[in-house]
Amino acid sequence: MKSNIMTPFIEILHVSKVYSNDLLRRAEIRALSDICLDVYKGELFALIGPNGAGKSTCMKIMAGIVHPTSGQIRIMGKNHADLSVKAQIGYLPEQIPLPLQMTPKQFLFLMGSMNGMGGSILANNIYDIMKWFHMEKWINTPMKKFSKGMLQKIGVAQAILHKPPILLLDEPSDGLDPEGRKELRDFLNNYRDQGNTVFLNSHLLSELEIIADRIAIMNNGTILKVGPLREFMTHDEHIEINFKGKLPDFIENELKKYNLTISGDSIRIELIDPSHLGKLLELLSSAGIVPSSITTKRGTLEDTYLSIIKGDNRQ
Repeated sequence: MKSNIMTPFIEILHVSKVYSNDLLRRAEIRALSDICLDVYKGELFALIGPNGAGKSTCMKIMAGIVHPTSGQIRIMGKNHADLSVKAQIGYLPEQIPLPLQMTPKQFLFLMGSMNGMGGSILANNIYDIMKWFHMEKWINTPMKKFSKGMLQKIGVAQAILHKPPILLLDEPSDGLDPEGRKELRDFLNNYRDQGNTVFLNSHLLSELEIIADRIAIMNNGTILKVGPLREFMTHDEHIEINFKGKLPDFIENELKKYNLTISGDSIRIELIDPSHLGKLLELLSSAGIVPSSITTKRGTLEDTYLSIIKGDNRQ
């Protein structure tokens, strides 16, 4: 986390959301159940979870689009529904309905004017954002000619146009190619480093390993784990030994006690307990086998995420 200020910038306090699926309220869908989260100024906070976990509902409530059934959200010490608070938020919904007949310049001028911007400041902001995403040459092109990734960049642009201190981004990398994802990562890192707060959700967990300060895992409308990124990256560390060739039968039988994978003449052993490495290398040496590589592998965010979701028995 980039900020030393430990007073929560965003407080989600016992928030629940229940939807009724008919007018008589005979059936209810509980989207969120007693959610509590603190987000601090100057950090990039990621909310992750499977489809239907409640992530988008949580963000819609934070943005003031959906009302909670119970609980409250405080942003900068005020109720999140306060108009002065809403003006400090930039929001990218999961699906943004863009007016495809308009050009980016026309659309962003419209969005900027709705946020009280105008004149040269707005014009400069639009050009700077389009240039950051390498879109400046398309600024006067109707958006109906854009790819999905290009449209996603315009969606991000409208959220950051008025340079709000808080960004709420629902799947901001959706549709972006690797170059576009790097552009977005660089922008968000820079934006966070300026003291702004970024709250996002994404299914691209490898991207979050690069940029997130803290992470929360959500499933079935509840928070399962919250913590700094490092707490999600130490799961299932092991040593991986790779070599090629055919194993003698007596060696193969001995190696079955380890996590052994054989694919053609490529052989991989995953050794969970490092204290067994010496004995294992002696065994391989006795058969004249020299490993092509020995590397320490650390579990990824995805490993930890899948383990926690699998262990959640409230499916």
